[in-house]
Amino acid sequence: MNTKNKQTICCRGGFSLTEMLIATGIMAIGLVLVALIFPVGVKLTTMTTEKSIAAVVADEAFAKIHLYGLRDFNDWPSAQMETVNGNPNYVVSADATYDFCDLFKYTTPVEVTVGGDGGWDTDDDTYAAAGPDGIYGTADDLAVNLDEEFFYPSEMSQTDRKYRWSALCRRVGEKDVQVTVFVTRMTFDGVSYYTFPYNAAGPAYLYQVGADHPVPVPVDVEYDPTDTSTSAYRRELEILLTDPDSTDRIDNTQWDRASGVMNKVLSFFDEGYTIVDDRNGKIYRIQEIQDINGDGFRETVILYDDWQWDGYDADPATLPTTAQTETVWVVPPGLSSSRYPCVGVFQKVIRFDEIKN
Repeated sequence: MNTKNKQTICCRGGFSLTEMLIATGIMAIGLVLVALIFPVGVKLTTMTTEKSIAAVVADEAFAKIHLYGLRDFNDWPSAQMETVNGNPNYVVSADATYDFCDLFKYTTPVEVTVGGDGGWDTDDDTYAAAGPDGIYGTADDLAVNLDEEFFYPSEMSQTDRKYRWSALCRRVGEKDVQVTVFVTRMTFDGVSYYTFPYNAAGPAYLYQVGADHPVPVPVDVEYDPTDTSTSAYRRELEILLTDPDSTDRIDNTQWDRASGVMNKVLSFFDEGYTIVDDRNGKIYRIQEIQDINGDGFRETVILYDDWQWDGYDADPATLPTTAQTETVWVVPPGLSSSRYPCVGVFQKVIRFDEIKN
């Protein structure tokens, strides 16, 4: 075998420059794809972990609500939401039916007094349990730190706890209550969250920034199945953008449409968010938010499921002939934050035998 043939065999037994470049390119693409997968994997792992944690937090919440119990229905702070300046606010109704959603914090036997800022779930709220005489406002009332009960894990200090729960209660029977638990996370240290005044006689703010943890707030929406301009008209809700008084502000910024700034209430909703109907407690998930009328405001909420309007239970086959104003509960992100703080929403019916009315 001559030298020329030996060189040819040697080249054939190795890799040419072109083959090596192709192999390097394939390896580089593979490394890039692997690098791209890691963040997705971390996010999916985090989501799975949080869903598991949320279920545990919700179970603890249901147990605590059952343990603490509820006041009699006629002592609940409100029966329904009343519109004030075009926005929902708590008032005591004379024709109370108690079949709308109420905050557990104000239906528990532990008396909660809203502090001077007029917003619930803020640091200046105070708590008291009726003493041995069973009557609130007497000398033997007991101080109770109810706020500690809403954090998870229970055994850790408040500064180390990342998760918290809130609950809505709605009467569905003589002593049966539909309980809806929102499990939320603290997104970042120092973030302030939206809240709203508990009593219409309080401050002029209809929504406030001041809670140090995420909480559900009520928002007015409109359901109009007579507008068939889109194929999703049965799943559409329009966030009502009214023009409140000049004193009704969020973070010292006029939030109505006329001010020329983006309506702050619109930031309460986004794709993937969960809302709860105040009227029947039904849970919905938002598919997308659209600007259908082209006015520059993404005010139309598209749900995954058809909306169950007022009168649906009596006749689900006949749509309303006029638009209906409804109230929904949603957990807004923190101020200047776009991260959704709600980890999960859970619901069950609990019977409270101690309720007398």
